[in-house]
Amino acid sequence: CVGEGEECEGEECVGEGEECEGEECVGEGEECEGEEGVGEEEEGVGVAGYVLRPSLLPQTAILRRERKRREREEVLHGVSGLVFQRVHISPWSPPAFHQLLLWGAWPKASQSVPDLGRSLERLLTRYGLSLAEEQGSLWLAAEPMGRLGRLWADDLADGVSVCLNLDLLASLVYSLPDWRLLWSPDPRFLNHFLLRPLLEQPFRPFSLFPQRFVYDISFWAGSDWQEAEFHAVVREASRETVENVTLVDTYTQTDTHPDLTHTSYCYRLTYRSHTHALSHTHALKLHTHLQHLLSTRMHLTVR
Repeated sequence: CVGEGEECEGEECVGEGEECEGEECVGEGEECEGEEGVGEEEEGVGVAGYVLRPSLLPQTAILRRERKRREREEVLHGVSGLVFQRVHISPWSPPAFHQLLLWGAWPKASQSVPDLGRSLERLLTRYGLSLAEEQGSLWLAAEPMGRLGRLWADDLADGVSVCLNLDLLASLVYSLPDWRLLWSPDPRFLNHFLLRPLLEQPFRPFSLFPQRFVYDISFWAGSDWQEAEFHAVVREASRETVENVTLVDTYTQTDTHPDLTHTSYCYRLTYRSHTHALSHTHALKLHTHLQHLLSTRMHLTVR
């Protein structure tokens, strides 16, 4: 993947003594904050020795070693690939997306960051992209998706790092109404990009007014309640047709034994699809299946 002689063997890109450089994972909305967010992913997702990588940031250690071996300045390295993050369901928070990591070695890297940020802003300003400085980093953001990436100075090796969420960036540039379209096998969507359209030719949605169905779901949960697991079950049961999940109300029952405390949660789910016609009957069937999974798998008492 990166450099000569360095190979990225599948999921081995993550872990194995490599630490996640930088302060924050990128492109996941507001969920993965700092190294703490990375730790949750590495700890929670793994089967038979394989780990779903939450970020490409550990690759910066390999890039530094490559630079020391070559002993050359002004070298730009890049690596891209799929990353996976356990985020809550919202319109612009994909659980899996393509991430691009660029790392360049330049003298006075701290002075190069603002210049590079202004160059990216001039390149993408017509799409509504803006820069915001926070905690020594420059963040790239646009409406309605929020943060698309960031730039920061790598003081350990006089380098500049850029990390971008390519899925959200593509949605911004081509005016996609939903990031889920990027994972669609629909030939109507794929044929649009087979012709390599110009950036001035935005994608035209299949339906101008896709049906939207809103359902509330309430249940009692015990002390072992995990909201991240709830969102994962919603994704599975709805087959990715739920575009937003909002917490409406909570209520904790305190008149029972302290060890048997239960809390009632009420969530509002919005079902909508941009790739196929979603009927009321189909949406209700998916919602009923969700209720069944919450009872049998998460052992919640659905009300």
